[in-house]
Amino acid sequence: MDGQGVADDVQFKTNFLMKDLRQMSYEEFGKLRFLDFFKKTDDYFHDTIGCMELPDLAGLSCSEGNGTGSYFASPLDSNQTVSISLDFEEGCSETEGHALLQHMGLLIYKGMPYEQVKEILGQPTRDIFGIPTGGNSTELRYVFGAVSQFYVDCFITEREGLSRVRICRKDLADESDAW
Repeated sequence: MDGQGVADDVQFKTNFLMKDLRQMSYEEFGKLRFLDFFKKTDDYFHDTIGCMELPDLAGLSCSEGNGTGSYFASPLDSNQTVSISLDFEEGCSETEGHALLQHMGLLIYKGMPYEQVKEILGQPTRDIFGIPTGGNSTELRYVFGAVSQFYVDCFITEREGLSRVRICRKDLADESDAW
């Protein structure tokens, strides 16, 4: 890893060239699969029944990931990935999570302070201080993409810096009451 916490040596198992999130279509995002980017751990799960309710999808969704730290989610009626969650405080692999973010053109990493996230990603569409996760924490929301748009939510605590990143399709999230 380099000094910024970004992995230089991660080899993804994908057989396609991944685009920057800003140029990615919903179809291309939908083809992303958890095991193409992350190693299977003892906590690995693949829910095909729809046991998870996500804030960025209306209703139940299927998911695949390693414990609660990282997962990719899809609607019940589709196997297309529509949401990715990387929670570094809950065990998301920093090496693999950082490499995925880097390949998506999001040059952020665990522990990055609030000011630096804003410097790298630009002006957020939403900046909420003191979100319900407790303490002195902030949620920054960005919108990336020209035709296919994605929300990128960065959760930052005053003490620990960037702790969680959630990426989801904007069209589906906007349909959900939770957003």
